[in-house]
Amino acid sequence: MDVTNLLLPLAINNKIEIAMKKNKKLFLTICLVISATSFLFSQTLNDQALVLQKCFDIGQLQAYYPQYANNSYQQLHVLQFPVTFPANLGVSKFGQPILFLTRAQVFASNPDAFFSFMTFSITGNTASVVFDFNYNRLSVSPSSVNVTVNLEKISNSWSITNLTLNNQ
Repeated sequence: MDVTNLLLPLAINNKIEIAMKKNKKLFLTICLVISATSFLFSQTLNDQALVLQKCFDIGQLQAYYPQYANNSYQQLHVLQFPVTFPANLGVSKFGQPILFLTRAQVFASNPDAFFSFMTFSITGNTASVVFDFNYNRLSVSPSSVNVTVNLEKISNSWSITNLTLNNQ
């Protein structure tokens, strides 16, 4: 009986075990990367929602928000251009969800007012946002306010550190 024939299956089994251990490590590494990415992405979505909500809640803008004849506020709209947002951010104003609309939808629905975000950047614990709030669009003198806002995140709460409003 040849000893090599007996050792060959053992060598093959050993190689298979080594390959399985390497694949297991690779699989675990991939799972770790995916879960870390998911966590960071969810944090980013949460921060986007919080920063966006801060923009809608700027006190100086409240006077420009459109109202019905009974003085209740109309639903706010966001033009998804040039910056776009996921529609599932869960932001609201006056107890109503914010409507995120394409350019075609804004043209078709012709809202009295809408937000248009030029820049929306979150880096670590700081955020920088520039947007126009177009209002009185259905009147003879439509207007807009250009807003630049900088925010800082301290203890999971976003605060406005600098705010500039320019009527146009």
